[in-house]
Order: sequence, then structure tokens, then C-alpha cells
Amino acid sequence: PCFPNVSIFCYGPPARGVTIKGCQYPLTDYTLDEHFPLGVSNHVLGDVGSFTVKDGTLLVILSA
Repeated sequence: PCFPNVSIFCYGPPARGVTIKGCQYPLTDYTLDEHFPLGVSNHVLGDVGSFTVKDGTLLVILSA
């Protein structure tokens, strides 16, 4: 199934090295924490979005 809408949050301590590709709002090597919800309401462009983190845990919510 296709999930065009995505939100990501750090899950615990700050998530370091967060990179988002293939989305309307890309990020590169960002530190995501609970104080600023930068990863809310993003949109996957095309068929594939990529979400990586170097250190920490992300909560990824996909919706149609």
C-alpha cells in the first residue's frame, strides 16, 4: 500500500543524524528532539521515502 503522509518523532533521547529523503520536507544529518516537532505532516513524493537515523530511535507514523 501507498502511505503518502508521514510524521516522525524522536522516541526517547534526541535522535541524531536524522535524514529524510524523497519527501516534501527533506532533512540531512539533523538532531530531532521532543521540544520542536519538525517531523510532523511530511509528504512522500513519488513511491518511496527514506528515513534514517545514526543514533537514537524514531517513531514513524504512516497514513494514507
